Formats: sequence, structure tokens, C-alpha cells
Amino acid sequence: MRWVLLANGKLVEIPTAMNGLSEPLFTGDHLGGIVVGMGGPRGSVTEAPGHPSETQQMLNAVFAKATRLAAGNPLKFDVHFKDHRDLLIKAVNKPFPISPEGKNAFLLELRNQVVVRNLQPIGAATLAKDQPIVYVLRGNVGTARLTLVMKPNGDFQTIVRSNEGLDLRMIFLMRFDSPHPFVIAR
Repeated sequence: MRWVLLANGKLVEIPTAMNGLSEPLFTGDHLGGIVVGMGGPRGSVTEAPGHPSETQQMLNAVFAKATRLAAGNPLKFDVHFKDHRDLLIKAVNKPFPISPEGKNAFLLELRNQVVVRNLQPIGAATLAKDQPIVYVLRGNVGTARLTLVMKPNGDFQTIVRSNEGLDLRMIFLMRFDSPHPFVIAR
């Protein structure tokens, strides 16, 4: 049994899922979900999702994925790279030209910012209602406070300024920094 967090904020128990914590899972819902609990034996502390040890394991898994951040869909990556690379250029004062080398350097810089813990995983969210779940990493990068959005499979989604625009509109479903990690569905 595995507990799965759906994009609408609901937790469901899936009897046959083999996916590990933090992994994406296709549940029949077009938005899918992520595995948030291992569903321990009846009466155990891990029977229900949200046990601190499982939340810590998820945080560690998201951190590991972010250190291997990938481009994902090349067409979508190109659009987000062109639209948002200036944020990282200004923050770290390095050029990221629109070229294959610039794109690779951009991803490498984001991975490095995770490795040195300037960007830290803070939770799982959706970018808007009826959108798939993403992982959110936030922190001070050079001279700016940035938010990195990563898909559950470890692919780059976007980077934005923290506490502005899209960052303020995110709907958090789970927080890694809370003793009660799941946000009550509205």
C-alpha cells in the first residue's frame, strides 16, 4: 500500500503502487500524483502519511533529484530558459548565452545552487488550480531570492523571483518544514 497525494490536495491509498517516496504516480487522474507515504502495518506510526521520518525521506529524495536537475522536454525548456535566464544571470553575474552550452551551464548552475544549499526543497505545490504537482525549492542565489520549480521526475519547470507573481499564486499541498506537512484541502 502507498499513500498518494493528488493535485487536488486529496490523499488516497493505492494498493499496488511500487513507486518510492516523492516519485510521480499515474492514478487514472490526468494530473497524477506523488507518493507521500509507504502505508505501514495497522497501528504502526507509518500507517498514515505524514510521519516525520517519511517527510524527511521525501525531502532527501527531492534534494537528490534537484542535484541532477534535467532539461526535460526540449521545446518547453527552451521557452523557459529564454524567458527566465536573466533572473539567474543577474543573481550570479554569469552569462548564459542562448546556445546548447549556455543551456547546459544554466542547468549546472541551478544544480550547484542546490548542492551548496542555496536552493532548498520546501514542499509540493501546484502552480494553479487543476495543474499537476511540482516540487518547490527556494533560497538566496547570489544577489536574489529565487524559487526553482521542478517536476516530480526531476525535470526543470521554471525559475521565478520569490514572493512575486507566480511564486505568490502557488497552491502548497505539502510542506517539508512543518510538523503537519499536509495542507487541508479547501
